[in-house]
Amino acid sequence: MFGKFLLSYAVDSPTKTFFDNLATRIAPGTIIMFDEYFGFFEWKQNEFKAFHEFVEKYHVSYEYIAYTYNGRVALKINAITQADIKI
Repeated sequence: MFGKFLLSYAVDSPTKTFFDNLATRIAPGTIIMFDEYFGFFEWKQNEFKAFHEFVEKYHVSYEYIAYTYNGRVALKINAITQADIKI
């Protein structure tokens, strides 16, 4: 199953919860959009951090497909190893 998700959390905790709860529904082809991914004070501690923890935990391959000057990013999931996902 793949789909499109828009994340609108300013901190990493809700974003991390999103990934933990929806990991089984994220598949190759899924498009994820972040509204505050980079470019502001402590950006590496928020959505960026939560996503990269998800990438490491589930061995995700992805590519950036779009970004804006004000920190919005769209990316596409290319591969995910779901062996660590408990249903």
